[in-house]
Amino acid sequence: MSRLVALLLAVLALGCLGPRYSFEDLPDVPIAFVYRNMTEAEQAADAFYKMEEKLRVARTGIRARKRANTLSVDDMAQAFGVYGSGETRAASSLGHLALLDPRTGVVETADWAARGARPLAWSSDHQRLLYLSLRRGMPHIYERDFRTGDITPITHTRRRHLDACYCGEDAIVFAAFLPSGGSRLYHRRAGGGKAVPITDGPVDFAPSCAPDGSAVYWGSLEGRNAGTIYRRDLTDPDSQAKVLTRGRHPSATPDGQWLVYSAKTRSGWKLWRMRTDGTGRHPLGRGASWEHQPTASTEGGYAVFVTTPADKEVHFSIWVRPFDGDDDRPMAIDGEGLFPVW
Repeated sequence: MSRLVALLLAVLALGCLGPRYSFEDLPDVPIAFVYRNMTEAEQAADAFYKMEEKLRVARTGIRARKRANTLSVDDMAQAFGVYGSGETRAASSLGHLALLDPRTGVVETADWAARGARPLAWSSDHQRLLYLSLRRGMPHIYERDFRTGDITPITHTRRRHLDACYCGEDAIVFAAFLPSGGSRLYHRRAGGGKAVPITDGPVDFAPSCAPDGSAVYWGSLEGRNAGTIYRRDLTDPDSQAKVLTRGRHPSATPDGQWLVYSAKTRSGWKLWRMRTDGTGRHPLGRGASWEHQPTASTEGGYAVFVTTPADKEVHFSIWVRPFDGDDDRPMAIDGEGLFPVW
């Protein structure tokens, strides 16, 4: 009996050791994200359920006796993070672009961005931020320069834009919807010029570039699969897209050696990592919730991501996980957080 008691005391002692790192250890650069207070979160959940019911009725012709939640987090993202018809009416539940201090937990709402704006990517020096916002009813990409306070429109065509990232120091890659449906990626040099299509679709989104701009990684939806991650070499104009693995939302690490992404498993959507050539695939930790939208920290060593309960995908929390996959930490936000960019 004494040995059993000793074992129990040892387990309790280990549980009391606490986390291996504190928030003060995190990189001292802000996380841009979409913040919704609790009222906005409930409005978004109600709007989501109504949209899900309309889609289900349109598909089956049968009205449910009780509301059901069958859409994925990407459907939620397309409902509220990617603007479509009725975007102005839905803006009250979209939340606000905000900056989160990962060390203190302080949230600063970006008063320079319109309601419903969504962050897309930081520049390598963390002084410029690409974000998505409405202009004349169309979603366009903007850049905020934190050194000068200037805001510059990046896109000007009548396309509906979806995602974007910096691609080295002198270019960006962005995703835009096609008039015929679906979406593809485009590459454009800084300072303007013609945007050149670099993927064929059918639904390409969430681009992430190698830090030196030599390659781009992205997710694509094809048929009924859970998503596929591709790579294309941008230094060779004749290069072809290469399949890396199943998954979505790849994010390159600052050293250009790894990708962190979300992949569907028997336990739901979980974080994984792999080398940028598709080798070395391995789970990145073992969280209890479903895990989405990861972004590697600017200084490396950590990933910020969104979690949802497996049975209720309309409530979102932001967590941080070291790259060794151990010791998750939730960010204490009074509300909800989506689309984090670090």
